[in-house]
Amino acid sequence: MNFRNLDLNLLRVFDAIHAEGSTTQAAARLGLTQPAVSNALNRLRQQLGDPLFERGPSGMEPTPAARRIAPVLSDALRSLERSLGADQEFDPATSTREFRMIVPEALELMLVHPLLKRAAAMPGITFRLLPVNSPGYKEMVMSREADIAIFPGHFNDEAIRSTHVCTLALCIIARAGHPVYGDGEEFTADDFFEAGFVVLGDEIRRSIQFHQESMASGRERRIVLTATRIWSMLHTVA
Repeated sequence: MNFRNLDLNLLRVFDAIHAEGSTTQAAARLGLTQPAVSNALNRLRQQLGDPLFERGPSGMEPTPAARRIAPVLSDALRSLERSLGADQEFDPATSTREFRMIVPEALELMLVHPLLKRAAAMPGITFRLLPVNSPGYKEMVMSREADIAIFPGHFNDEAIRSTHVCTLALCIIARAGHPVYGDGEEFTADDFFEAGFVVLGDEIRRSIQFHQESMASGRERRIVLTATRIWSMLHTVA
């Protein structure tokens, strides 16, 4: 490759795709359309003779060549931005930014206290937690209306970079003397499909692997109430 013939604007596209793991989010970061970013990536692939990024389960994943290029290019671009005064570096101590996070209600108890404790030295920063059943949550992440989403189940969307955060066990809660469960120590598969369930949100339920496997088996549990809050679920089954 002749470096003199390389369109340096394409390197900004490369850097954005590597950072975002998605051509859609790279486009939002650069203020371009997604087709324009895809076209730029194709041109850079031709000029460098390498695929650079390939679609994977968690987004656009860099090839070995792209992984070699990325840190050098990122350092060069950040250095240039600083020298031109174009880089407004994020300073947690002085920032007044609000971080919007889509978080399942069950994780709020685990997340909020350590998050606020860590942010105590950042008095200007605030957080807004949004429920997982927010309408258009994927669009909110892609448009940067939300900064991060923690979502249950397997999330496979090439437009959004994702990673596994934690594993939580599912449990079934039943009142003492329940007509199906009773006071027994075993809850069989037949019991499961006979009992009436209170569940949390259609969107959440559909995303959980257990529900997906249950549907694939050809048997569907009996849902008597779809709730929006965990606390109302506990009160209902008590």
